[in-house]
Amino acid sequence: MELPELKIYDMPRAAHVTRWHAVNSIKKPSVAAHSWLVNRYAVHLAKKIIGDSLTIEKLFAMSEYALVHDCVEILTGDVSSRLKKYISLVSDGISPITTVEDKIAPWIKTMKDELQDKAPELLLIVKLADLIDALVFITVEGIGPHARDVEKRLDKMLKDKFVEAVETYPQYNWHEATHFVTKLIESEGMAQIAFEAGTNGDREKECDEKFIRLFGEVNWTSS
Repeated sequence: MELPELKIYDMPRAAHVTRWHAVNSIKKPSVAAHSWLVNRYAVHLAKKIIGDSLTIEKLFAMSEYALVHDCVEILTGDVSSRLKKYISLVSDGISPITTVEDKIAPWIKTMKDELQDKAPELLLIVKLADLIDALVFITVEGIGPHARDVEKRLDKMLKDKFVEAVETYPQYNWHEATHFVTKLIESEGMAQIAFEAGTNGDREKECDEKFIRLFGEVNWTSS
């Protein structure tokens, strides 16, 4: 059987295909919304973490991949990472889901492989951005005990990935990620609230004070 291949003409559907079906939440983000946020987070983090050694060519390649990294879900829907893990376990480590995804969108796999070959640290940043978006979403939008459990697991996954980044590429400024994720969660809605209330200065000060309190409690080390 020949599988259909994801085309540029399929991209409008990214705004209609939703994620997080297995977790109760206030809303369900679309693949398009998730992709855009991962792109923005990855670009911001890459500039902060890599610094002056980051070339325009590598930044563009990472940005393009981040923007389409989950677009295969336009055809497959959102498959939970836990289900993928279970399928891999019963398939001797070779997940048929991954095989199908690579067949459906070989050009995304090519982009990922090239990034892995030329700038693996940027591929790691995309994964951090992906986890950050998931953590921020479920922290802000999640409802009930299951959502809180998922939040804890995502928090651990993000910290483990951060430790991996520090140990693999110690020359880069990975501490920027700690500031970023904490600020994201603590700043949720602050600018909009300040705009509506007309008290931007007070809101920014409140946000900064919250960040300082919370940031002191975040431990992103392997110990």
